[in-house]
Amino acid sequence: MTPALRVLKNSTVLSLSVLLERGIAFFLAWYIARILGREIWGDYSTALSFITIAVAIAPWGFGILLPRKISRNIDEAGKLLINASLIGGISSIIIIGLLVAGVLLLNYPAHVETLIILGILLVVLPSTEASIFEAAITGLEKMEWILMARLPMTVLQVGSSILLLMLGFDIEILFVVLAIYYVSVTVIYVYFFKSSLNSFQLQIDRSLVALLIRQAIPFVIIMSLSQVFLQADRIFLSKLRDTETVGLYATGAMLIQLIYMAAPAVMISLFPGLSRAYRKSQDHFSNLVSQIFKLLLITVFPLTIMIISLAGIMILVVFGDSYEPSIIILQILALGILPSIVSRLLYR
Repeated sequence: MTPALRVLKNSTVLSLSVLLERGIAFFLAWYIARILGREIWGDYSTALSFITIAVAIAPWGFGILLPRKISRNIDEAGKLLINASLIGGISSIIIIGLLVAGVLLLNYPAHVETLIILGILLVVLPSTEASIFEAAITGLEKMEWILMARLPMTVLQVGSSILLLMLGFDIEILFVVLAIYYVSVTVIYVYFFKSSLNSFQLQIDRSLVALLIRQAIPFVIIMSLSQVFLQADRIFLSKLRDTETVGLYATGAMLIQLIYMAAPAVMISLFPGLSRAYRKSQDHFSNLVSQIFKLLLITVFPLTIMIISLAGIMILVVFGDSYEPSIIILQILALGILPSIVSRLLYR
């Protein structure tokens, strides 16, 4: 398969996976927001803000580092994965402890505090391991494995979550189901690796662990700062106003988040090819980045205008009149789509 076809295949598979997953997951968010109401949706969104920070930092930057190292040395994929997974597990435990302590200091109402802490305890570790396995799969350029694992499990996760809510379970049950989802996805990834890689063995290399920790530090700092910055608005809102206000903000941001979830699928697919192109010829690398940059400008700008124009219709039809304050939020956040997506390319 030629490099161009490989990028097309991988970006198509990953984009399809993300769009289908987020499309399916949207029904759960919609059910909570429209059926259960703004207050519960706000509590859930506040808890998700803390979990989002944790699951971004805990993988220790391997979402970027691991694909690069594996794409350049596929024979070491198993060894790299196991040692990165060990680091991710230790990092997760530390992050969980720090965030739980932070939540306790913020002095939320008891039911909100319990929801946040339960989500952190249940979700962070399995999510970290799943993300590290996905990073390794990206390095192998086997994006179809991600689609095969995540799509059916997402259907089960969303379907069972809505069913349990309809049966009268409290919102806390969603984090139990989410933890089971990540554990199941990780188990499937383990099966794929063991079936396809002879070198996939449980072998801890202390020198490699130390090397990976050092090399990933810049990515950890970047992810920490970016995710804290991205989630800080919701955390401030939850303390300065209330969690219901967080729900209104989250509703306006939901469509933007869908786009931001799809964008990395393309960028992640491009990354191994860009890494190899840089090693072979920096001129070719520069030309490739320039062409991708122009393509993004052509495609993303009309999308931004469309979202701003149709924001009112999208919010009122989907969520109802009680979410009218979310319209202006969507329109303002849409202004950041183009610079955000372009920066994702330049970052890589």
